[in-house]
Order: sequence, then structure tokens, then C-alpha cells
Amino acid sequence: MAQPGMNEAATIASVIPSAPPALQEPDLQDEYRYVIADLKRIGIIALAMLAVLIVLALLLTWA
Repeated sequence: MAQPGMNEAATIASVIPSAPPALQEPDLQDEYRYVIADLKRIGIIALAMLAVLIVLALLLTWA
């Protein structure tokens, strides 16, 4: 029950916080540090595969 002299709205308003706590934004550089290393590794593998394909194409045309 509410205290004498207080209505229901005042009781509910005192229980509900006025604003949610502020969220701290994550540092994207720390969150995705591994992505740069993975992209470099994928690029190196792609270039190596392309070089192998070019060499094989040259060998097949000369054979």
C-alpha cells in the first residue's frame, strides 16, 4: 500500500529510473584486431593460388 498522502503515480515514478545507464561503445580496433591478420593471410593465399594457375597455364601452352 502507498503511504498516506502519496498517490500511485508518485510511488511508481520513484521506482522506475529516469534514464537507462549509458552504454560504453567498444573500441573497434581491439574488437577486430584479428580480422586484419586474417585478411592478410587470405590475400597471400589468393596470390599464391593465382601464381600457381598462371604457371600451370604457361606450362600447358608450351607442352
